[in-house]
This record gives sequence, C-alpha cells and structure tokens, in this order.
Amino acid sequence: MDDFYKQKLVWTPVNSEYKFTIIPENYFFNNSIFMITGDDLYYLCGILNSTLYKKYFEVNFTKGNYNYGSASSLKKLPILKLPKEKHEIITELVKKNLSAKNEETYLQIDKIINSFFEIVR
Repeated sequence: MDDFYKQKLVWTPVNSEYKFTIIPENYFFNNSIFMITGDDLYYLCGILNSTLYKKYFEVNFTKGNYNYGSASSLKKLPILKLPKEKHEIITELVKKNLSAKNEETYLQIDKIINSFFEIVR
C-alpha cells in the first residue's frame, strides 16, 4: 500500500505501443494502468520509451494483435546500463520532457534520448 504514495513509473498494460510516464508522489489512478516504484524511475522512463525498447516490446510482448506487458513482465526486462554521465543526461532529459510545453520540444528531446541507443541497434 505504501507504494501508492510514492513516485511511480506507469504505463498502459494493453496497447499497440507502450508509453511510460512518471506520476508524482501522492497522486493516484484507477486500475487501468500498471506501476512500479523504486530508484532511477526517470532513467527507466527514458529507456523504456526509446525506439530500442519499443522494438523489444513489439518482438517479445506481442501475440497476434494483442500486447500485454504487466509489471511482472517488465521486472524481467534486461535494462541497459549506460555509463554514469549518459545515465544522468537521460534522467535530466526525461525530467525536461515531462515538463515540455509543446510537442515540438517533446519530440526534440525524445530524439536526443533515442540517439543514446542508436549504436545498440
């Protein structure tokens, strides 16, 4: 129960494309989304929204036209460990993205975050 009062990484469980975001402490939601709490939520949000992980979800979570990525499924994900300075940059970019005032800014920041994963493809 205490986790519901913490900052949360949330996503939709059934969707054609996974979208992750951060919900601040003491905000609550209905049962139509999943959540996890813990450390490095901004970094995790950034990498899970990357094109690399979107492709991973498509390959590993799609059964026909149905996608399902529960919290237990995501806890088993291999999480890319980037060097500390890149980790910190992604964390700060996600924070900026969450407060972006327009779609153009959001897309520019998203493109920068994705550039960290281009060598992995």
